[in-house]
Amino acid sequence: MNAKKIATLGAALFIGIGLAGCGNNSNKSSSNSKEVSGPLKKVGTYTKDSETGKITLLAIKNYHNKAINTKSATYYFKEAKLLKIETTKKSQRANDENNFGKKLNNTYYEYQLGYSLKNNSKKRVSSNGVELITPSGNQLSSNHGAIDELVGDKIQPGTKKTGLLQAIAKKGDIKKMNQYKFVSAELIEDSGNYYGVDNQTTINFNK
Repeated sequence: MNAKKIATLGAALFIGIGLAGCGNNSNKSSSNSKEVSGPLKKVGTYTKDSETGKITLLAIKNYHNKAINTKSATYYFKEAKLLKIETTKKSQRANDENNFGKKLNNTYYEYQLGYSLKNNSKKRVSSNGVELITPSGNQLSSNHGAIDELVGDKIQPGTKKTGLLQAIAKKGDIKKMNQYKFVSAELIEDSGNYYGVDNQTTINFNK
């Protein structure tokens, strides 16, 4: 997916919102690694195929659909994962390199956050994409170290869409899952006027 940039008006507003005490965190390595065919839900499990290489779950934190409101939207947080991805050929990491806008090593790490976005306004809006602030303080956006499935999507009034935020991570982040911060999308009225419906808001995952 290529990141789409949408013109916006207004300055970004950053407000720290805590997700204190929500979710269970599992970040210990498992000596009993096991290959699975479905979603990775237990630390140590992995998938392996010729197209994507070997993907191992290093850590997982469940937010149990925690809801956070911004000016004109509600974000529902599902679960965050830290993955180790081992590739043996360039084609296995080509998709991530295209999405992240960066070259990747044969072995790299990826942070994933599942979320839903509900449009609480009375206007159809477009999302310019959510962003991520890493434990080291880098802010990553689509095609600049991260990729948001909902970037450029149109959302009808009162409706909700589910997406996945993926970003380049570090191995040491296995002990820093609570230090990631989520930056909500700037929502733009989808009428051709590019009127800002919702500014950016920083949601702090620290305890």
